[in-house]
Amino acid sequence: MSQNTFYQNISLLRKSLLKAGLSADIIITVRALLNKSDFG
Repeated sequence: MSQNTFYQNISLLRKSLLKAGLSADIIITVRALLNKSDFG
């Protein structure tokens, strides 16, 4: 999954949670540099 796709999905999730009446800051994204080897 590309980084752009990841952030688009997070944005969609936040919008859905807002519609459900939850706080916009319920999801916090933290940018990190990861290597594919970090995932086994």
